[in-house]
Amino acid sequence: MASAGRRKNCKKYNSLKFLQSTGAFPPVNGRRIGEKTARSGGFFYAAMRWNETCFLWRRPASEAMGAMKKEERFMKANRVGKVLCLVLGLLMIAGCGSSAPASSAAVSSAAVTDGQAAQGGTPQDQLTIGVQLDVDTLDPHNSTLTASIRLQPLLFETLIVKDENQQIVPCLATEWEWISDTELQFKLRQGVKFHDGTEMKASDVKFSIDRAAATARHSARYDDLQEIIVNDDYTVTFVTKKPSAKLLDMLSEVLFGGAIIPEAHANAVGDSIATEAVGTGPYRLVEWAAGEQLVVEKNPDYWGEPGVAQTITYRVISEDTSRIIALETGEIDIAETIPSTDIARISDNANLSLYQIPGMVVTYWGFNTQKAPFNDLKVRQAMNYAIDRDSVAIAATNNDGQAAKTVLGMGMEAYYDGMEGFEYNPEKAKALLAEAGYPNGFATNIYVKSTDSNTMLASQVIQANLKEIGVDLTINSLESTALMASLAEGEHDTYILTASNPDVYNGLIFFYSQTGARTGNRMFYNNPEFDTLYEQVLTELDATKRAELLKQIQELLVEDCPWCPLYGQNFNVGAQKSVSGIVLDPLGFHDYSRAYVTK
Repeated sequence: MASAGRRKNCKKYNSLKFLQSTGAFPPVNGRRIGEKTARSGGFFYAAMRWNETCFLWRRPASEAMGAMKKEERFMKANRVGKVLCLVLGLLMIAGCGSSAPASSAAVSSAAVTDGQAAQGGTPQDQLTIGVQLDVDTLDPHNSTLTASIRLQPLLFETLIVKDENQQIVPCLATEWEWISDTELQFKLRQGVKFHDGTEMKASDVKFSIDRAAATARHSARYDDLQEIIVNDDYTVTFVTKKPSAKLLDMLSEVLFGGAIIPEAHANAVGDSIATEAVGTGPYRLVEWAAGEQLVVEKNPDYWGEPGVAQTITYRVISEDTSRIIALETGEIDIAETIPSTDIARISDNANLSLYQIPGMVVTYWGFNTQKAPFNDLKVRQAMNYAIDRDSVAIAATNNDGQAAKTVLGMGMEAYYDGMEGFEYNPEKAKALLAEAGYPNGFATNIYVKSTDSNTMLASQVIQANLKEIGVDLTINSLESTALMASLAEGEHDTYILTASNPDVYNGLIFFYSQTGARTGNRMFYNNPEFDTLYEQVLTELDATKRAELLKQIQELLVEDCPWCPLYGQNFNVGAQKSVSGIVLDPLGFHDYSRAYVTK
């Protein structure tokens, strides 16, 4: 088995002959205007053309209808001119290129390459990846940055993982069953070694999950866990306080504290575990130079399919332009987090390839509901009416995304595509502000990540929208660590972040009153009605009943609006043409264990 949690959703095709055979339509003015779909084996296949590039897009049938909504364009006829002027100004400020790939684009909406040497050469030992952010810790149970967690699957693994269809499959455990409504038993894979040479046992599993559940970051996620019983060296049983619909999801993701680490090592190194990572993954730690690079090497004792590159180096290049230049000059082999404004720059380069996958994420504008004026529902409603989400999505993603209507990302369980949401209505916003006692508006702030050009652009559109209703918005841009610290302390009025939503339980935990700001409730939202519905979702094992509860939750959050969902977008990765084996992930946890360079 390959490393944990990797999903293969799409495959790349650059053949016009293939496209013609599907009957897909030609482009008009460089835009995709049609697609040919078919259903086979539980999947929808969509062949599409964007300029001279062809795609075959495969999605599970259960997700396809929501995913196909991406084809809907954003601009409403009565504000096309206004939107275009605003976006053009913002893109000029950002030094952006054109919005669509040119006709020579080598673009892949694929999650995985064909796995063959790109030029028929010999795979090289070294692979270098440029990343936007450094890790904050190598302790898999205490990281607060998504950037850290994205690097960790090469080092750490979980008992189970999700496959390309979001179904649970074995990893460090070979089988599992609910032996009662509150007892989940796992049989462990035997002979698995940690990077320090010791064998993984059931006692390590108990130690790891107990440790995760005791952290501030994950305690709310494991609040229904009563105890973990070690039955023998290779059998472990999780006992819950009540039926738990979320436990398998928690245990399948490093993101949610599911990583298994050696008890003896953790106890021996104490706090130094933050820099001395030991797991079971296909690669092991060689070096972490904070702020500069992290180096891993192939694990010679790996139990599953070994990695390809002997050494993988993650170089921290925070500034987007510098990271792209490093890719263009050959200093790095792969560049993560390609801004939507630079898609054409990568696509137009004959030496580079662009890989894309629709992200199961939502970028949102959150309100600090414990502070005036955002403790007033009418003010929060006014903010939602004041924002032109279509304009925000266009500017922030360079037309590489879609305006969001609800808290859940497209493709997630029970995503409610029929949600009406708030329409853009500045006059309604002004009226609500007057009713709330702010007829002349007010001054407020928005906290954003300084290294994220997309959210910076989004904040500028929001600033312009709010000015129209008399609200003076100050943009405070902070580097990632400082931003998260400020939000945890509640210093903000509002903020923009992107929520990764692998399942509904974690997609909604941000609104649960028992969740602290460090774990995600940076809106300081407290609504007993939401809490009751959320707690019912956590214990409801019937899929139909759970779907109805989730619909009610989405409707409630639109009515109470503690946040404003802004947009969803693709994950974009650039690579040298000589790179093969990239596996993209809809949460951004891309797998490079099978990636390599040929010379």
